[in-house]
Amino acid sequence: MRRVLAPALAALALVAPGACGGGTLEKGDANVVAASSEKLDDAIDTAEDLRTSSRRERQRLVRQVSRTLGVSFELSKRFREEKIDPSFSGGVIRGSLEQLEELVPSLVVGSSDAGGVVGLNEDATRDFLRYAVSDPARALHEPAAEEIRDIEQATREAGPDTKIPTLDDQTVEAFLRETEGDVRPLWPDLARRLSRARRGLG
Repeated sequence: MRRVLAPALAALALVAPGACGGGTLEKGDANVVAASSEKLDDAIDTAEDLRTSSRRERQRLVRQVSRTLGVSFELSKRFREEKIDPSFSGGVIRGSLEQLEELVPSLVVGSSDAGGVVGLNEDATRDFLRYAVSDPARALHEPAAEEIRDIEQATREAGPDTKIPTLDDQTVEAFLRETEGDVRPLWPDLARRLSRARRGLG
């Protein structure tokens, strides 16, 4: 005899986001994944550019960021060498956040393309000033880790075949696998987190 699902269960099986059989990621989570993926790409690009550039070129970028923040390069050098935490409050920032976004997108919160830069990511900026010259991967680890956390949160209830409408209906499993491969050369610890998230899909 043919089995018939009760109407409510049948509807749930067809549309439930994150169900093992597929479905579509909810709009809010899909938007988070798309935005975090873009910001993560920015962090990867900046870290790779730093890694493949000369020490002089890295110093030049740090000087540009320092000028934009209204912090002297010599002071930013002390931040790196003596681990002094800079304070970016009280009017220290005199430059344009939009200009900073052009230099190192990972140092700002929000995006001018999406309606305006909201503010400065102070933790990421401190790490950048300290490590951009000596350790490019470490310089961008904090903003990359923040985006990974948002991706983990947005996909934790999803199934492997759940589609992400903001990423051309790519499945969550495929997205996590691809992102894991992208971050592994720079941040193996973040790649391991994505691997765990992928294995834990419903």
